[in-house]
Amino acid sequence: MGHKWVVIQRRCFSDTDFYRDWSDYKHGFGNFKENHDFWIGNDNIHLLTTDGYSYLRIEMLKTDDEPLEADYERFMVEDEDNKYRINVTGFQGNHDCMTSSRWGWNLHGMVFSTFDEDHDSAEHNCAASLRSGWWFKSCTCGNLNGLIGKNKYDSMRWACSSSDFCQLKAARILLRRHTP
Repeated sequence: MGHKWVVIQRRCFSDTDFYRDWSDYKHGFGNFKENHDFWIGNDNIHLLTTDGYSYLRIEMLKTDDEPLEADYERFMVEDEDNKYRINVTGFQGNHDCMTSSRWGWNLHGMVFSTFDEDHDSAEHNCAASLRSGWWFKSCTCGNLNGLIGKNKYDSMRWACSSSDFCQLKAARILLRRHTP
């Protein structure tokens, strides 16, 4: 019997501004109905991952309509006291932007950042410069909450090769219970 997926983020319509403060990312925002953009909220993601929803899938669509996918065997988001630190391991697929050591992109152990809560390891505020909230290290390759349609460096993006980013026009982040 399969496990049901829970969508924790959807981006594809540009109907919701993802340049939000810490409180908005904590509680969630957007329109949770079908065919609208949303972020379910870091508190909810924490609750889901502590309740066994620890298998992560990221589905993306490049601007040329090529699909990308990344799966992670173990994904956990800690609570707000720990700044929603992520623990992510077990990549499967061909487009890793969370656990790769390439260009220092390994996000395992990183905490969440927004323009008003800068917790990345860069000298400047990645969330402010990239206009989103995310688990930034040093303005990393992955930014699934970035702007839609700007350019491949300042927009919603993911690493599509060992040397370049892919600009994305859509993305979904999903969780399901981990099956041993």
